Amino acid sequence: MAAKRIVLVIVLSILLLALPTTQIVFESTAQEEKIVFVYGTTGAVNFNPLTGMSYLMYRGILWTTLYIYNETWGIEPWAAEYARRIDNLTWEIKLRDDLYWHDGEPVTAEDYKFTWDLLLKYPTAQTRFLKAVENITVVSEKVFRVRVKYPAGGYAPFLTGVCVPVPKHIWEEKGLTNESVLAYDNIPPIGMGPFKFVEYKPGEYIKFEAFDKFFAGRPKIDILIVKLFESTESMIAALKAGEVDAVDGVPPTAALKLTADPNIRVHTSTTPGYRSIYINQYPQPKAGHPALDNLTVRTAIAMCIDKEAINDLIHPNFEIGYTPINPKWPEFNSKVKDLWPKFNTTAAAELLESAGYKDTDGDGIREDPQSGKPLKFRMVVYLGLAEEMRSAELIREWFREAGMDLEIKGMEAGVWSMVVSDPHDYDFVLWAWTVHDPISCWYPYTSDAIEAGWSSSGYHSSEFDQLYQSLLEATDYDEYIAAQHALQEHFVKNIVEIVLYHGANSGAWRAEWEGVIPEPVHFGWYGYNAKAFLYIHPAEEEVPSPGAFPMWVWGVVAASVVITVIVIVAAAWIIKKKK
Repeated sequence: MAAKRIVLVIVLSILLLALPTTQIVFESTAQEEKIVFVYGTTGAVNFNPLTGMSYLMYRGILWTTLYIYNETWGIEPWAAEYARRIDNLTWEIKLRDDLYWHDGEPVTAEDYKFTWDLLLKYPTAQTRFLKAVENITVVSEKVFRVRVKYPAGGYAPFLTGVCVPVPKHIWEEKGLTNESVLAYDNIPPIGMGPFKFVEYKPGEYIKFEAFDKFFAGRPKIDILIVKLFESTESMIAALKAGEVDAVDGVPPTAALKLTADPNIRVHTSTTPGYRSIYINQYPQPKAGHPALDNLTVRTAIAMCIDKEAINDLIHPNFEIGYTPINPKWPEFNSKVKDLWPKFNTTAAAELLESAGYKDTDGDGIREDPQSGKPLKFRMVVYLGLAEEMRSAELIREWFREAGMDLEIKGMEAGVWSMVVSDPHDYDFVLWAWTVHDPISCWYPYTSDAIEAGWSSSGYHSSEFDQLYQSLLEATDYDEYIAAQHALQEHFVKNIVEIVLYHGANSGAWRAEWEGVIPEPVHFGWYGYNAKAFLYIHPAEEEVPSPGAFPMWVWGVVAASVVITVIVIVAAAWIIKKKK
């Protein structure tokens, strides 16, 4: 009996010693268990689709668009069954019959007319997709017609734009039929996308649940949690620790490091958006530097920015930019590459000197001959693009070589209000634009955009306005392309804004998940992917949890225990026989 007790104690001891060094994950087979997917972002949250910029929420979570971009950037029907041109100025749109609001009511043509009428009467963020719209007429419950002011070469931004509808039966009952819609927080929101709203804790998370009646099929995950982070660093740390399942907006250096982690998948996607330097050209009076109204100064500034050097150092995967139109798009005018001022700080200094911008007090900084102010400018860098602080530092060095200077300040909240509101107290802002189509991207540089609060630079030029109008009035593709090319040439010749590069967005997710649609732009918060979360599901092959041993390690442990038990039992039996 003593020998048996000794064997039992030894076996139990071996098992107890093995258990603390591993992490066992038990999968429940309970039918009620929910599949939860946690997504992390640093993006801003706005549940009012009329005024916000939480584009992924409008495209692929709470709402969805009439047409969507597919994985090759083509467009295809989505919430719409079809959209067809009746004539040069009339579009007919047929909604899907199985399109429902999250409260179970059908989405109708009246909902679109109600929403788009509000956007046209009270201009806001999404009005830019409807700038050419004259009126909307309801034909039947699921059919409406859009009369446009201009043919725009047959291109209709409202098809793919995030001018998504709001439920008329709810908003009308709440009295949201006037300018009050611009201040409405829309909580709780009722949408018509693949997920329903459950809960929102500002600064912490948003919780959604799958919508059973979504026309493209119920999402494969039951619960989607959008976790909000204050910094990219904390977001990436949470991904590594397994606290979130996916993130977007990963900087290039961090993306490179994540690719070495076997538990994480990384995808870098080209985006049609661009990063640029806004130049304060608002009409006087303004708080911005008056010298920026002078084209000679803006040209010298452009000559002091080496886009290639910045790109090679910070964004090696990005595409050098010249205008809002991506060089990979068919609308791109290749002539602008030669029109853009070449990087040369010596030539920039000579240009300023010849124009009367001299250093009269010997401090190394030139003065404006009109105002007497030194050419010392202020640049705000949006901290959501933290890596761009290095870009600003490089630009400051080049400015100083030409007799200018730059004061750099990082800022997150309030940047847009500062840009569009009196007294426009900034000189440059290094930020980014999200481009949704090749027409509405030009609107922010029109004079109309100033009054609408949608101008990034305050640029106002009757020539540019006329070129934009000719783009809208193009009746065929050739006229449309000619107008696109003319706009790009004007943009570059007048240094309307300094486009640094067209971006690439890196997203990352844990290998425990499959079904990610990587294009277009995976699950970028300011992105384009209507199917971002629709097909994600747990991977069929189990992936080790952080800190857990692989299954082969468990096999070695089990085999070792069995062999040890056999040896001990045999030894005990031999001892017993000898006795």
